[in-house]
Amino acid sequence: MSGVLHIGPFAFALDRLVALVVLWLFVTLVVVVGKRAGRNSRPAAWAALLVGLAVARIGYVVQYYQAFSADWLSVFAVWQGGFALIPGLIAAAAVLVLMLGLNRVGGGAAAGLVVVALLWVGIAPQLRPAAEPLPAIPALTRLSGGTVDLKTLHGKPVILNLWATWCPPCRRELPMLAHEAKTSAVPILLIDQGELPEKVRTFLTENGIDNSHVLIDERGATSSALHAQAFPTTVFINADGMIVKRHMGEISRAALQAGTAALLKESS
Repeated sequence: MSGVLHIGPFAFALDRLVALVVLWLFVTLVVVVGKRAGRNSRPAAWAALLVGLAVARIGYVVQYYQAFSADWLSVFAVWQGGFALIPGLIAAAAVLVLMLGLNRVGGGAAAGLVVVALLWVGIAPQLRPAAEPLPAIPALTRLSGGTVDLKTLHGKPVILNLWATWCPPCRRELPMLAHEAKTSAVPILLIDQGELPEKVRTFLTENGIDNSHVLIDERGATSSALHAQAFPTTVFINADGMIVKRHMGEISRAALQAGTAALLKESS
């Protein structure tokens, strides 16, 4: 499983689509439980959903406080992902009990919450792509000078970010990625796809972005080899040269640091 769903020219992260379906199922179950008891439980369902998501996000932010402290506005970038399941479930359950009571309706709604949570816990691991070898990629030109052959990095972990200057989410995340690349214990290579060096250099200069870790892939060979059909895409590769994680779309500093920590832990 690639972890990406393609619909025509559009690509969607499969885990996020499934998460939306699971949330819809939760609301539906609570509403059905209420109807069977002759009560309107829709307000409680939506309140539990919204409060649960808010608390889950807060829990994630607290867990990765240092990452978010560098840019507090990123707390609101929920489209990047990042939610703590257990705090969110506890908060949602509390809302259901407060609004529906400790009775058959409240109990049924709480049971629905448990069922949906177990469903997600069972499905989520299946949505993660299996580890696969890093395919052969031609040597890339470093914008600051010289070339990089990914084969020479075998034996240590590396993170690849595929981006382009015309891509809005790429433009948003690039300053953070370039900053993290300066101090990261795992090399982070920012590989521009399909553009000329002059264009990329002008873009970086105009936006005050360091080019030390930027590589140029004029032919887009990297995205073709990795079957990355949407930008940005961030690929985490372990010391054995295996792709262990892909993140499609804009990535948060917290998710990047968590992926880096996982690579370091695996290689230690």
